[in-house]
Amino acid sequence: RRLGVETIDLYQIHWPSPEVPLSETMAAMERLIEQGKVRYVGVSNFPVPLLKEAQRHFKHKIISNQVRYNLIQREIEKEILPYCREQGIAIIAYSPLAQGLLTGKYDEQNRPSDRIREHNPLFHQDNLKRISEVILALREIGAAHGKTPAQVALRWLIEQEGVVAIPGAKRSEQVEANAGAMGWSLTSEEKAQLDKLTRNLDLSYFYAM
Repeated sequence: RRLGVETIDLYQIHWPSPEVPLSETMAAMERLIEQGKVRYVGVSNFPVPLLKEAQRHFKHKIISNQVRYNLIQREIEKEILPYCREQGIAIIAYSPLAQGLLTGKYDEQNRPSDRIREHNPLFHQDNLKRISEVILALREIGAAHGKTPAQVALRWLIEQEGVVAIPGAKRSEQVEANAGAMGWSLTSEEKAQLDKLTRNLDLSYFYAM
């Protein structure tokens, strides 16, 4: 009622519950579809084994898996992305700009000071140094297209097969800037350059600190 719609197009399970059996959750999703309240069901943060289990308990098709995915955090490419492509499950990529790291706003001399990012290991000084080449490449590629580093990073993401990006925005200007990732394409050479710089980029040591 508050949304002003008769049917919710996509209803996602945000996180696997440690307390409620997945069979019960999926049965509840089936009832919502049968009642006409929900059109399609997706999940979020589900690894492949849980995706398979959820589908076993669900007579309809799971159509999406919302997971973290961006140019420098590519863990889903090992198992989740290939499986979802094989099954026709869309990837909805959250944190597509790595909490702003891929905007080029931050570097070793300009670390974030807000509560969310200040203590995030992703913004550790050594990590900022490690990705400096990536940011430089984003700037250079952006200059060639008249785009910002963030728009290049978003473009790389949405050019991945079966992937939709959901960048955040607090102001209308940011919404407009995000839209600038549409309507153009990266060259094969540019995609190869970004892939080479980021495919084996290892930030795991600093995540553990």
